Amino acid sequence: MALPKSLFPFRQSKKRVCLGAQGRSAAAESLEPRVCLSDASVLAFSTGTARGVEMMVSADFNGDGHNDLAGVLPLHDSVVVLLNNGDGTFGKPTYYHISAPRAIAFGDFNRDGKLDLAVAGTFRNHDAIDLLLGNGDGTFTLGPNRLPVHVGGFSLVAGDFNNDGATDLAITTQASVGVLLNNGDGTFARAVYYPIGGKRPTDLVTGDFNGDGVLDFAVARGQKNAVTVLLGNKSVPGTFGPPTAFPAGVNPDGLVAGDFNGDGKLDLAVVNSGFHIAGLSVLLGNGDGTFRPSSAYSGTGDFSDAITATDFNGDGKTDLVVASFTTSLKLFAGNGDGTFAPPITIPGGQHAQHVLASDFNGDGKPDLAVTPGNGVRIILNGVSAPPPGQSSSTDIALGNGQPASTTFTAPDGTQITVSLRGPGAATVHLTGTDSLFRLSSISATGTTAATTLSIVTHGGSRTATIGSITSDGAFASISAPTTNLTGALSVPGGAGNISLLSANGGSITTGAGAGTLSLLLGQTAGETITSAQPINLLHVDQDASLTLTAPSIARLTVARALRDSQVSLTTPFSAGALDLGALSAGGGITNSAIRSAGSIGTVTARGMISSTIYAGVGPLAPGQSLPTAANDFVAPASIASVRLTHPATLPAFANSVIAAQTLGTLSLSAIQTANGGAQFGVAAHEIRSLAGTDLTSRRAFQFTNLSDPAALAALLAAKGLNLQDFVIRLL
Repeated sequence: MALPKSLFPFRQSKKRVCLGAQGRSAAAESLEPRVCLSDASVLAFSTGTARGVEMMVSADFNGDGHNDLAGVLPLHDSVVVLLNNGDGTFGKPTYYHISAPRAIAFGDFNRDGKLDLAVAGTFRNHDAIDLLLGNGDGTFTLGPNRLPVHVGGFSLVAGDFNNDGATDLAITTQASVGVLLNNGDGTFARAVYYPIGGKRPTDLVTGDFNGDGVLDFAVARGQKNAVTVLLGNKSVPGTFGPPTAFPAGVNPDGLVAGDFNGDGKLDLAVVNSGFHIAGLSVLLGNGDGTFRPSSAYSGTGDFSDAITATDFNGDGKTDLVVASFTTSLKLFAGNGDGTFAPPITIPGGQHAQHVLASDFNGDGKPDLAVTPGNGVRIILNGVSAPPPGQSSSTDIALGNGQPASTTFTAPDGTQITVSLRGPGAATVHLTGTDSLFRLSSISATGTTAATTLSIVTHGGSRTATIGSITSDGAFASISAPTTNLTGALSVPGGAGNISLLSANGGSITTGAGAGTLSLLLGQTAGETITSAQPINLLHVDQDASLTLTAPSIARLTVARALRDSQVSLTTPFSAGALDLGALSAGGGITNSAIRSAGSIGTVTARGMISSTIYAGVGPLAPGQSLPTAANDFVAPASIASVRLTHPATLPAFANSVIAAQTLGTLSLSAIQTANGGAQFGVAAHEIRSLAGTDLTSRRAFQFTNLSDPAALAALLAAKGLNLQDFVIRLL
């Protein structure tokens, strides 16, 4: 709907003045000159990261004076960190595995002078906040404690809510704001929840809306079609009063606070997500925690989801930029009195789910970062020459009469040394400017089982990123424990040892070679690992998400959770041999399938949720997960033991299957026996020991030497167990 002209205290025919490469327009009126972001005054380009980045934050994570980026990738169970090169371009992304992340905030939570990240996500069907503690160099270490919160978590903010000098956290839930007060050392008290008067909030901001020196909250869609304000209690800092709702247009979504009329009082701007509705609502603050009726502005585009506020055009007045799912970014230039000019389209600004403003190239002008769905897009303000176009490439030869090593400096100040020892040669491909390079790829030829390759970092962030490592031969070792692999690593002749900081979304392939492979990873997500040689050890320091195919594995250890993974071990059954010697997952096994052609030794995990472990089973019919007939076992394989360690108060074994011709000791802790009719359980010819607790009835049971189906039925009836969905099948 068109807005009445009386809403705007300027003449509709007034021309705007665009400052770009052409300078000031002589035809424009001299009254109230305005700068806009013209084609000549912005530069838009994409920076490399996985698809699906959603919410982002920006801060100087490595202390070099340049603002970096961190964002969540829910589809990849990851947080991505992009370090700024100082010119508005960014280095290769580094990924940290967080389960189903949805919201992110930053602050120095443990008061060590280094910025940390807080990430809200879902872990084992329970919402929680994980802390990534900053090391001061742009890298992060997963904190030791997970902070449980109620279901929701689509918006997370940090601030000192009780004025004790420590940074606290607040998170939206389905119908409240949960406040977690910092104990002062990076640990947090349990969340306290404050009702918002409605359900399904979409955004949360904090600010002092009533000028009493205590932070308050504003929640988009705390009540339907309204913004809800919760005022902080000055008499009891860190607590909050009841909600007050202020109408804010249809379906408010993104929310931002700022002083739009220069009166020193915080105002609110809301984008309204919908079809053919006025997309922007502005609520001017009265300074006492209340707000005037909203003013509506059209022209944002349908389904507007995100908004940011700052002075983009340098006239001293706060402007608004709105991101829409359907159209390019729109700039609403502020008039300084709380009203805004009709929107203009920002060149190069694609549709986006999230938008934030920050000075990325250090020129004193606010730039933009947006998430159009295919990564992160940077829009530099007042730039006419693209930084990305200034790069060059250099190839350095190692070995075969050339030097054995080379050292270069990355843009973040990290010194990287690449060394090749033993037979063969390698080409190290670098890209960058002048003496500052990034490591792009290593291509080796003529290497043998006596050749070693190492990547060593020191200074700067102390991490390296490489796209690919390839060879036509073998390697004794590839040692790169501080290197992030983003592409393919291929060694057709096989390898002895491979160590990497992370391997995400790419592939690791080794040929048969001689001997076994040991693979050490700090973290992995979405990686495909294909080994033609047996694996002695695959160890991951954090969570692991992978697709793995190998003849056999002696030990598979994951310090945290094995999630969304497929493990296929292909050595045919042999009496006394193990395809999988030992599997240990400290955080449990979730949404994963482990299939062994032969026998499995020991499995130890916190729990098994929506997962399968097969030894000598199948393939089963489509849609079938639990063996139903003796011929579903195609080899006389066994599983020696499965031990789940989760406390008996929560499900340790749910919607999962363990099957082999012979099952040894199964200690399953709490079993979710009622699962909505979806059958799951254990299947075998013989089960030597089965122990657990029925989570529904709280009855514990232990059976031994199970081989007779009729005798098993009598045992179950005698125990009075509720086995509606959980099946113990003897075939």
